[in-house]
Amino acid sequence: MIKVFAGSDTHCGHDVGLTPPEWQYKLCGNAKRDKRAKTQKALWKTYYNEINIRKPFDVAIWNADLIDGKGERSGGTEQITTDRNEQVKIAIRCIEEVNAPINLFTYGTGYHTGKEEDFEDQIVTHFKEKGQITDIEGHGFWKIGGYNFDVRHKFNRSSIPHGKATPLLREGLWSVLWKEQGLRDNVDILIRSHVHYYLQIDDPSLGHLAFVTPALQGFGSKYGARECSEVVHIGFIVFYLGEKISWEKVLFNTREQYRPAKDISLLI
Repeated sequence: MIKVFAGSDTHCGHDVGLTPPEWQYKLCGNAKRDKRAKTQKALWKTYYNEINIRKPFDVAIWNADLIDGKGERSGGTEQITTDRNEQVKIAIRCIEEVNAPINLFTYGTGYHTGKEEDFEDQIVTHFKEKGQITDIEGHGFWKIGGYNFDVRHKFNRSSIPHGKATPLLREGLWSVLWKEQGLRDNVDILIRSHVHYYLQIDDPSLGHLAFVTPALQGFGSKYGARECSEVVHIGFIVFYLGEKISWEKVLFNTREQYRPAKDISLLI
């Protein structure tokens, strides 16, 4: 049995990105700042616990957007640090917690990880220098335990709840058509990310399993609050590869981020 961790969208460096204790905000009496501090602490505690009860992992797939970037659209006001070199250090610490001997990466969204440069390369270099097996691709095709993985970060989302499966089914069909052209191997597990929700499709007519990984960033970004409506899922996926493929979706309890309605009548 080979155990594979699959995670994405840690957005390290953002206020509500996955944040190890060394970089977490301290409680200071400022309501907004303290809310962020509590979110960071709760998210990391859950990540740490869920990872450690499932160790060891043989392989880890990191499907991009591991750092958040400079935050130009909000003037850096949501960043723990706008220094992407420091954000890389935060991401490395998160990856080290999983502690897989093989780490496979994909390149992410330029806005977050570098428009002219690829800051993911720094992360890969770090683990290579430690003597670990690593690879990074724009679109990853990897054989693990005899099964072929098709992994890419970005794909389209649907704006309607009952259409969420359509973009993932489209990705799966394109994969089949590439194979029919004789240009790619058969795919067993297709993975996409980017949209911050979990989804899984087992359509026998496609001949493979298809997944969208949940995010490892919490709630609270300005973009999400002001422009997005869909439900966010936080967590990761574990694949168990033996004679058959099985998997476990690990979705975090996010009650710490419950948002009650403000009772304005109390002010009248």
